[in-house]
Amino acid sequence: MRYVLLSTLPIVLLGCKPPKVAIPKDLLPTVVFDELKIKSIDFQGVDTSFVFKVDNPYPVGLHLSELNWDLALSGHSFLDGSKGKPIDIDANASSKVRFGVSTTYAEVFELVADAGGQDNLPYAVSGDIVIDSAVGPLTLPFAHEGDFPALHTPKLKLQALRVDNLSLTTASLALDMNLSSDQESAIGFDKLAYDISLGGKSAVSGDAKPPAVDGSGDFTLPIDIKLLSLAGTVVEALTSGGKLEVGATLDSTISTPFGGIPFTLDAEELLKVQ
Repeated sequence: MRYVLLSTLPIVLLGCKPPKVAIPKDLLPTVVFDELKIKSIDFQGVDTSFVFKVDNPYPVGLHLSELNWDLALSGHSFLDGSKGKPIDIDANASSKVRFGVSTTYAEVFELVADAGGQDNLPYAVSGDIVIDSAVGPLTLPFAHEGDFPALHTPKLKLQALRVDNLSLTTASLALDMNLSSDQESAIGFDKLAYDISLGGKSAVSGDAKPPAVDGSGDFTLPIDIKLLSLAGTVVEALTSGGKLEVGATLDSTISTPFGGIPFTLDAEELLKVQ
């Protein structure tokens, strides 16, 4: 059996050296990675918790006094920290220790310039845990590699406003738009609600179902409006083919690799009515 020699606490005896205590290797505490827990995530950032499990096979309780960690993303040093909240670990028992990492994607993508199009970024986390034991302080290193979640904000662009049918009182319009995303996997839209403004004022609202976006995709939104509810300048632009300020707000739950996330897309464009 292999043993590790550790100094005991100082013994106040004149002329005596602290004795050595032999602890079997298989009785030393160990630190293993347990999980990367996503506490919350949206298109602005992510709040996560790194969880490690400390196993104490020794028949004496241990006192965890310090946790030091360093996190790298795609080979770039990103965050580090230290946690001094003490944790007691019972004899022959296990306990979980965790530290949180909250960040915005603006910070992540500024650091990792080539992160476009990736759902996950490789990470490497390392550090050590300091334990006060009956035989003195123990420093236990840990290291783990995995994938850190990355979300890329979808974009909305208005392309054209077409008049499909026009009467004295109503107009049937078609608003062509483009939805795009840098996400590696396709994203879908659920329960999409829209509000369309013409000439700076809300003109019509309703529900629609755009197709899933895999990189970039065009989408046409049919619009039926009553001309009497519109300003004269808007009606003139629709009937004469002039330019018109068109705005769109889309509210939806967007399907991502990390679940459904509420999101609002806004766009405004000066379009020539076709």
